Amino acid sequence: MAFLGKDKTPFDVVQKETNTAEWLPYGIGIDVHKLFAFVSIAVPDYKTGQVVDFYKKTDVNALKIEEIEHWICEDVLAGLSPPFNFVIESTSTYHFPFIRHFSSRMRPIVINPALAGKDRKKTDKYDASKMAHHCMGGLWKPTPIVSGGQETLRVLTRNRLKIVANRLELTNRISTRLTQYGITFTQEVRPSSKIALETIQQIVSGCRDAELLGEYAACKPVHFKSIVDIPQELGFILGLALNSIKEIDEKKRLFDIQISYLIDTNWQKDFELLELYHGI
Repeated sequence: MAFLGKDKTPFDVVQKETNTAEWLPYGIGIDVHKLFAFVSIAVPDYKTGQVVDFYKKTDVNALKIEEIEHWICEDVLAGLSPPFNFVIESTSTYHFPFIRHFSSRMRPIVINPALAGKDRKKTDKYDASKMAHHCMGGLWKPTPIVSGGQETLRVLTRNRLKIVANRLELTNRISTRLTQYGITFTQEVRPSSKIALETIQQIVSGCRDAELLGEYAACKPVHFKSIVDIPQELGFILGLALNSIKEIDEKKRLFDIQISYLIDTNWQKDFELLELYHGI
């Protein structure tokens, strides 16, 4: 039998799955935009096969979201016990206010808009109703919501990764520029290393001695054979790039301080913080 790859089921084998979903006595869907949202609540009668739908349009702010929660929990679903699941699409950042301002009585199910399916009919009210009916099926599970500390660590880490990537791009660009002029010492020395940057700083400062530069870089002087032919403008360009790298290094240092402090002061009470930090 040919190997079909990881997690692939052979054609002559029946794959059995256990569906743990349970139909819920309600369904809640929220179609959210920047300034407003449509909320739909579906209340089914499984004996008759009929579903009663409730709708409400609301502004997106803390006060209105609290009113919507009261309408859901105290009015429409007053006979049921919270917490209640609600389905909401991950649309830009528009869904965050509902996740943050709803209390523990409401549990979000954040989905990719593609999961809701495409229809020819496309209105806010219809989209909210469709998500409410998906919610009623009970197949999608609530989305874990990170704590404030976890969210802060996630933001810090992502920004740190971005500036580290920018630094790598700059050092590779410097290496490419030097290679264009026949200076090839980055074949032996990693362009982003401290010794490479110090050697480039010597070039920016005006050093044109191939033997001396070879000693700085701990590589063969032949890599600097064409150093005397580089134009003055190249030194200026390299200097700007080195200044940018120094600024990035300072930002990275500040991010490292903040990340270390956050982990050191919170890991005992919020141990899941460590799961969000790469390498720990």
